[in-house]
Amino acid sequence: MQNGTLVRIWTEDLNLDRIKVEVGHYFSAYTIFSASGVWDGTSENSLVIEILVPEGPYHNTRIGYVRNIAEFIKALNNQKAVLVTRTPVESELI
Repeated sequence: MQNGTLVRIWTEDLNLDRIKVEVGHYFSAYTIFSASGVWDGTSENSLVIEILVPEGPYHNTRIGYVRNIAEFIKALNNQKAVLVTRTPVESELI
């Protein structure tokens, strides 16, 4: 078992290829889900980027990378806000 933080970035589905490049600069493993969301009462196609950040000496630095990615996406897509959520998790590769 490994403890860590499951981080999700919630954003509009725009510029997916550029987002993948940016996330890939910081993380070698992540998942992107397509979703249907609503912001300010308006429906939009959305993306949820999910990253598992393991506990360890670089945990806080990696959490900071998530903020960098979210700020990049916010500027890239000209959005008012990008939501970032963090959930403590235990994980296991089987």
